[in-house]
Amino acid sequence: MNADGSGDTSSFGVPCETRDKNHVDVAFLDAYATKQWETILHFLVGTEMSEEPGTGVLQLLKQANLMEGDPRYIVHVVLP
Repeated sequence: MNADGSGDTSSFGVPCETRDKNHVDVAFLDAYATKQWETILHFLVGTEMSEEPGTGVLQLLKQANLMEGDPRYIVHVVLP
């Protein structure tokens, strides 16, 4: 087995011959990214919403000093 993929097709598996049933295109990625970004922005300004950013995003916002405090109880947006 060649770790660099220079061997036969079994080096990294066999190429798929069928179309993915969950096809991802640019329009899908754009819509998904927009929804995620809007969720973060609405969270930061305190807009009531049905969905909140995930724990990883909240930790990132806190580490980047874009918010402070415990996001489960109160949010303080830090402006530059």
